[in-house]
Amino acid sequence: DVEVQTNTPLAQESTTKFQDYTDNLGDKLSVSTDEQGRKTIKFNGSVYILEKDFESNTYSTSDNQYQLTETNKEITFVKKNYNMVLFKTKKNNQPSAS
Repeated sequence: DVEVQTNTPLAQESTTKFQDYTDNLGDKLSVSTDEQGRKTIKFNGSVYILEKDFESNTYSTSDNQYQLTETNKEITFVKKNYNMVLFKTKKNNQPSAS
């Protein structure tokens, strides 16, 4: 079972290219960007759709519970209401496309 955290349907997910990242604990996070600039996150068996926050350089879910911050050097996925970092890794290693 995959839990989807969104009100937006996943259009043509099969043709979407995901970048995979692995943290130092071995957890895997997959990220893709669609034509509308939304980020799709696959993490721990769940799928999250995040919209761009134009006031900052982040993406968050429509319910504002999850946030993705991506820089040239690292990627961080946070559950905001608990201030809990779910995933964080440096981008120095080349991510693989899946």
